Amino acid sequence: MFARTVIASLSSKDTYDKTGKIQLSVEEQLRQSFGRGNFRNAGSVQSTTASATLSEQITVRQSPIEQSHTAGFDAWLRARGDAAGSVFTADTIADKYGVVKGSYTSIALPSSESYQVKCMKAGPAQESLMLVSEPLPAALEWGEVLVTLQLAPINPADLYTARTGGVYGDKQSAVPFVAGHDGVGVVTKVGEGVKGLAHGDWVVPAVTHLGSWRTLAVWKEADLLKLPKGTLPIEHAAVFRELCLAYRLLEDHGNLKPGDCVILNAANSTVGQIIIQLCHLLQLRCVAVVRECEQPLEGFTQLADKLKALGASHVIQDSGSIKVELEKVKFFAKPKLGLGCVGGASDLRLSDALAQVS
Repeated sequence: MFARTVIASLSSKDTYDKTGKIQLSVEEQLRQSFGRGNFRNAGSVQSTTASATLSEQITVRQSPIEQSHTAGFDAWLRARGDAAGSVFTADTIADKYGVVKGSYTSIALPSSESYQVKCMKAGPAQESLMLVSEPLPAALEWGEVLVTLQLAPINPADLYTARTGGVYGDKQSAVPFVAGHDGVGVVTKVGEGVKGLAHGDWVVPAVTHLGSWRTLAVWKEADLLKLPKGTLPIEHAAVFRELCLAYRLLEDHGNLKPGDCVILNAANSTVGQIIIQLCHLLQLRCVAVVRECEQPLEGFTQLADKLKALGASHVIQDSGSIKVELEKVKFFAKPKLGLGCVGGASDLRLSDALAQVS
């Protein structure tokens, strides 16, 4: 590459002989510096003679064999995937690679204890969870805030994560870990580099596995979502994620109207119970499908009464043919929307019960 560049032209050779420096073309300079040097050894485009017309030069540079640096740039952008359109600033670099400790002022925290519910091992909540007390860190580092938790719900997902020893979705926490995915807290102190949060702001976790079952927490600003203070009752703000999901499941269907019927399985889940209440509020009929109870009569009756109190029009156990069961009780409002989160045979039963679309 070195020799070829030097003898590429008489002017390049003359410059090198006199100064010892290599004279690079614009294309060669780009290849030297572009993509962290990944294009440095790529075959250079052969020089077009000065007598070639513009159309001839374009033809050469766009040929499949001798691509221009523009084609290389396009290939590099494609190789970057989702980051192709990203703009890197000092903030994004700090978020990605961190900030060197000592280049900013750490914010000292008072000596205080945080009460936490920790999962010590996989298993039922009664066996795996333990109340402990641990001291707060000595100081807030770059981008961190101190949060006082106001309310944290106990969701089926929280108990599932404890039972499985840290599994939720495609992520897993190593035991021991602080339990709880959701909750609402108030920012009581902010560290250096925090730009979007201030003292007194309401925040909820923007990611899972933060561990919300505690009294005090030091979290990254990037892992939190700010809520307008007082927009929701604090109990509702604590299940903000489930509220949004339930709302979008109904809203995104797009063509529901009062009197239409919605059917869903796993109806006693947190999201399921919110959907039932939203359906009642929107004057939608809701058929709640629940898993077969171990105590078929007593357990199912209690659960059915609870879901009907929330607004369910009818409650069915998830077995046999849901369509036939609805016909037996003369429930003639054919479900227009089915919401299945179980998969397999359960969702097939839901789809079989849906109204036929003409």
